[in-house]
Amino acid sequence: MPAMRVYKSDIKVMIPKDLNLTELLHQSAPDRQIPASHLICKDNLTNRSITIGELRDRAGRLAHGLKRLPSAAENDRFALILPNCVEFVELYHAILWAGGVVCPINHQLKPAEIAHALAISRPKSIFAYEPVLQNIKEAVKVARRI
Repeated sequence: MPAMRVYKSDIKVMIPKDLNLTELLHQSAPDRQIPASHLICKDNLTNRSITIGELRDRAGRLAHGLKRLPSAAENDRFALILPNCVEFVELYHAILWAGGVVCPINHQLKPAEIAHALAISRPKSIFAYEPVLQNIKEAVKVARRI
């Protein structure tokens, strides 16, 4: 069995805590302006792609809808049980822009593993991938008992 090594670096990385992911991406490349037509995501699952301009529009609309929910509150937790796809990126940004907390959970986990993740994260709402909805329903029942 190969030996495990731990490496340590003295380099300090400053990550601002008052920026959303898109703002951080924009600030990390301040010398060049990212055009709205810049493609940031393409997936084979839904055959969709999205530009930074489309992300701003779609995530903004979703965030507006999330904030208008009657029970919406700052720091609400939302579970994303989705594959890596454009919808995941849109929802992730929308939740952050709405002031929420994203709890990504791998959609390929077994119901017991999803239940464990739900029991720990205690999301207010779940965005789910429809083909695994039955596993998620089973996981929610188990998580309620934990």
